[in-house]
Amino acid sequence: MHFIMDGYMFYRLYKKKFYGSAIGLWIIAGPLMVLFNFITFISVPMMFLVLAYLNIDKMKRATLYLGLGICCYTYIAIPALFFFVYYIKKEKWNGLKSIIIGLIPALIIIGPFLAWDPMTFVSDLFLSQGYVNE
Repeated sequence: MHFIMDGYMFYRLYKKKFYGSAIGLWIIAGPLMVLFNFITFISVPMMFLVLAYLNIDKMKRATLYLGLGICCYTYIAIPALFFFVYYIKKEKWNGLKSIIIGLIPALIIIGPFLAWDPMTFVSDLFLSQGYVNE
């Protein structure tokens, strides 16, 4: 499934004439994900990230893709911050409104966990890969 998803992302990037990104995704990202044993799970959120990148001019659609990617895998929130900064800088308050509308699916799913214990949620999101629990 990992290679099917990578093939689909390669096709979408190549079709939009992002040749460097398509080749980089196929040659570098695919084998690295397999090497680090992510196998199939990381492919779906990465597909949502690529779809958001391809629809960067359509803000609501891109933020919806980012929200779905964050629902699948919360680490997508880290590269999604760059999209949010881009939209807020480009559109000001309209950008913030569109971001919130696009993130409704992610907020519905992740919101209770964030409200229950925000410090642990943020710590797990940003710091869990950096240390080992003993």
